[in-house]
Amino acid sequence: RVVAVATAGGGGLGVVALGECGLDGRDGMPPIEAQERALRAQLVLAAERKLPIILHVVRAHPRAFALVEESGVRRGVWHGFAGPREAIAPAARLGLHFSVGGLVLRASARRLREALPHLPAERLLVETDAPELAPARLVDVVAEVARLRGEDAAQVARLTAANARALYAI
Repeated sequence: RVVAVATAGGGGLGVVALGECGLDGRDGMPPIEAQERALRAQLVLAAERKLPIILHVVRAHPRAFALVEESGVRRGVWHGFAGPREAIAPAARLGLHFSVGGLVLRASARRLREALPHLPAERLLVETDAPELAPARLVDVVAEVARLRGEDAAQVARLTAANARALYAI
């Protein structure tokens, strides 16, 4: 799907990113080779249009990162970031932001909760990923992100909003 939002100036609808695209290594997903072909095509389109990508990556980040590296796309977001901490530096080198959603509210999300304090502030985003998490619960996500990072919730809300505006140029 292609993500579109109203432009900041009220000039109508504009495409600001290409996504959700990526690789998912879970059982029951399409063969990884087919996913790679689709991701390559989506990365070509993003590069041609100079759009950031919204990257879905589950159990396949080394391969997904290699394909992003080959494509030359250097703006985007790792949607639904869940860790691991070791993936932060390679993803940041590719120009990716890290979007944290409702998973952070689960005490069992150990990898994400351990990685969160290490995410670069200038690349931090939050998301609802509705219908997984109702948009009204975004305040809970922000509060938990702030708590885990030892920061003020209002500061995290301002920071993540500014990061989103900069990433999507809105």
